[in-house]
Amino acid sequence: MSHAWWYLARSAGIVAWAMLTASVLWGIVLATDLFPESRRPAWLLDLHRWLGGLTVAFMAIHLVALVGDSYTHFGVKEILVPFTSSWRPLAVALGVLAMWSLVAVEATSLAMKRLPRKVWKYVHMASYATFVMVGLHGALAGTDATQPMYVWSSVAAIALVMMATLYRVLRRGAPKRRKSSSASRSQPAPAGRQRVIRQPAPTTQASPFAGPPAGPSAGQVPPSAHPAPPPWPPAGQPAGPPAGGKYHVPAPGAPTSGPQ
Repeated sequence: MSHAWWYLARSAGIVAWAMLTASVLWGIVLATDLFPESRRPAWLLDLHRWLGGLTVAFMAIHLVALVGDSYTHFGVKEILVPFTSSWRPLAVALGVLAMWSLVAVEATSLAMKRLPRKVWKYVHMASYATFVMVGLHGALAGTDATQPMYVWSSVAAIALVMMATLYRVLRRGAPKRRKSSSASRSQPAPAGRQRVIRQPAPTTQASPFAGPPAGPSAGQVPPSAHPAPPPWPPAGQPAGPPAGGKYHVPAPGAPTSGPQ
């Protein structure tokens, strides 16, 4: 159990350093035009916040393990006040300053909606200084600073952060990416520049699917030209059947008045 706190302090410090590197890299990526706001999903910002929260959590485990370890005496004062430790005071002071800087960044991030934008931005820029101080703290005070895996991991992390920071500085004055054409088409036109859509004039050309014309066509006789059929029964004859059971139908053109 005497070495358990020491192993926990070392492992928690290394994991906190890795989480801080990932959080800084993700924050730089979000600040550039690699992910414009028009195409930025919500989980990107949530991941950046979670990485920062994990950094604080593993940093707290690192401090608690240092206090619990009996190899080197670290009290509350030594882990909270810089230059009060008798063991490698400069390296430990860098770790203490990095701790307070990280706490300030996380606190202002949680209260971002209640703070002025400039205040939040200036405090958030301290993340770069925090990254540098943590790197120096691990190199000067870490027991694993000479291990090949730790050395190469630290070199890779520092190189990635430096390249991302350089890209952000170079792209600061560059024009922002335009939004996609589908997004621009969905937005209304500004006042005074409304788009006028002209409707086509109606044509008189008959449709191929239209029915026949309403009037009579050529070669057809209108219904009014046909002679009306003679009245039935003929005029002058009784409505009922005659005695013989037959009607006398007059010839066409013959007078129909009077009995035949």
